[in-house]
Amino acid sequence: MQYALRVLAKTGRAAAVTALALAVSSLVPVPALADRPMRLDSQVTDRVDALGSRRAEVDAALARLRGETSLQLFVVYVRSFSGTPARRWADETATRSDLGTGDGLLAVATGDRAYAYSFAADFKLTDAQLAEVAEVAIEPALASNDWAGAAVGAAEGYRAALAGRPVTAPNIVPGDPDPGGGTPRPSVAVLVLDLLAVLAVLALAFWLWRRVRRRGPAQPAAGLPAGPPQQTTEELSHRADALLVELDNALATSSQELEVATGQYGPEATGPFAAALSAARQDVAEAFRVRQLITESTTVDEETQRGWLTEIIRRCEAADQRLDAQSAAFDALRQLEANAEQALATAQGRRGAVQARLPQAAETLHTLQDRYGGPALAAVSSNVTEAQGRVGFATEALARAERALAESDRAAAAVAVRGAEEALGQATTLVDALEKVSADLDEAQRGLDALLAEVDSDIAAGRAALDAGGASGAEQASLAAAVDQAEAAAAAVRAELAGPEPDRQLAEPKPDRQLAAAKPGPPAGAKPDPLAALRRLREADDGVDRALAGVRDAAERARRARAMLDQTLLAARAEISAAADFIATRRGAVGSEARTRLAEAQRHLDLAVALAGDDPVAALAEAQQADALAEQAARMAHSDVDRWPVGAGGYGRHDPFGGFAGAVLGGILLGGMGGGSRHGGGWGGGWSPGSFGGTGTRARRGGGGRF
Repeated sequence: MQYALRVLAKTGRAAAVTALALAVSSLVPVPALADRPMRLDSQVTDRVDALGSRRAEVDAALARLRGETSLQLFVVYVRSFSGTPARRWADETATRSDLGTGDGLLAVATGDRAYAYSFAADFKLTDAQLAEVAEVAIEPALASNDWAGAAVGAAEGYRAALAGRPVTAPNIVPGDPDPGGGTPRPSVAVLVLDLLAVLAVLALAFWLWRRVRRRGPAQPAAGLPAGPPQQTTEELSHRADALLVELDNALATSSQELEVATGQYGPEATGPFAAALSAARQDVAEAFRVRQLITESTTVDEETQRGWLTEIIRRCEAADQRLDAQSAAFDALRQLEANAEQALATAQGRRGAVQARLPQAAETLHTLQDRYGGPALAAVSSNVTEAQGRVGFATEALARAERALAESDRAAAAVAVRGAEEALGQATTLVDALEKVSADLDEAQRGLDALLAEVDSDIAAGRAALDAGGASGAEQASLAAAVDQAEAAAAAVRAELAGPEPDRQLAEPKPDRQLAAAKPGPPAGAKPDPLAALRRLREADDGVDRALAGVRDAAERARRARAMLDQTLLAARAEISAAADFIATRRGAVGSEARTRLAEAQRHLDLAVALAGDDPVAALAEAQQADALAEQAARMAHSDVDRWPVGAGGYGRHDPFGGFAGAVLGGILLGGMGGGSRHGGGWGGGWSPGSFGGTGTRARRGGGGRF
């Protein structure tokens, strides 16, 4: 209501006309509103009275199905899927309704003339069997407007398929082609009330028009559409954040699945999927950029903020649709059910290869811990333990696949193999991250001497400028403080590199130098952190450079920027890589803020690389911004993981539930607590691995179409 009044107030002279149109429209019969995905409260939901007197017939068929097969089929009839693709509508309704392994859903939109069915990823029937039931027992009834016959046909069809019998067509009894489409004529009392409402709204509109006229004409609104008026700004924000996390996770899972498929079938066969993934990444990256704009723009008005949030939602939904559009073709390419034995053997080989790397990874970690310290090392300190947990999970998943194949349950075998593949991919990422951090720290260590020389040169230039004088008192004081801070940073880094020597005496600064403003280095005896040392030196040197800007020409500033750029790019790349690996392997716990900072860090890094050749000064600024944002992303991600609840099956610093909890933390298993898609799963409580695709197809199987 408040939003509607704001709209009326902004329309000026059009307020009366708008109000009249709205009021008169209440006198005109309108069709039933479309239904959004919902949480089902009962096994049969009929919002358009499609079943009529045949409801008992449907209930009896569903009861027979459950009694003989344990499959609980939920059926829902609505007027429209509200513009949402039918399968996504069904999957989201199943998710909201907490449907598990023994549940299925048939959703029918009578006005849209569309339907969809949705089952758990490891449901016993194959995709081909599900499609056969739809083609033989469901769609013919729907095409003849036999709404009850479609539900009965589905129940009987699934019952036959689960028993190994042929699926037969139902007896068709045509019904109303448009149930729920008509609208009753309003009563006299309703007409009177509507007339009073018209008069009240007209009076309000006239008052608003007079008020706006006294204030002067309103300025036209600019920017993006402000989002659905029925949703508050807070609801839009929650929706945008949830979509960012869901799509970022879908991109990670799809990327892992694509990597496996490319290794099996080659880049030519997987080209369309790679293109869809790349386009989806661009949409999500732009959505993250807009999210960062909202974070930084604290004074923006509500209408602009709503427009930005709507743009995030639009971008995420576009990415979602790109991925979902390719999911069926991707499944057809891999044919995991048909090729389960081959996929199982390949995954077992990968497990052996990853397992063979673990001893060397442990040795690398010990070497790093002996030589270095700091956040970069802390971020990978649990990687070996977590990699072992992922391998353990993969081992259990592969054993499940073997048992399922022995029982001729190919669907369950395919789901288990997919979970093993994702776990092994994450184990590889965790081990690779250790090696990358080792290489980054070694390279940063080697680059410190060159950066120290550059800082010493700037300190000397600053001292020379101070001795020459000529600047104002304030400029002289600013330059002196910057030089002192740079000297202190250089001395701290040299002391850190020299190692813990109790009898080492640091050079005392001159009494007239103010070192209190300098950032403190690590405590005495701490192990060196070359990446942090690079950052401290760079920040201190930036202060000197800014203070000397008035006495340096453009050529000198460009020369200095080039000298600093390589080390800054190194630090930014290392920070982004570490944060990305941490989030990817713990994405079940990481929220939207850390992901937003990481995406923005990558954007600034790409700009820095693009500008490096022509404008090193601007490139240096972009690289510094990338490094800072990646550091924030890592800090936020660690905080999210630290808050992940152990008591609810969480991970904490150890994995009390073995590989299962680590798989949930890593986003390998979706559903249950933590907010993934709810679905049936072989790991208990409704957990199952995701697959290539968006939120509509990850972790559930189904189909449908028009009739």
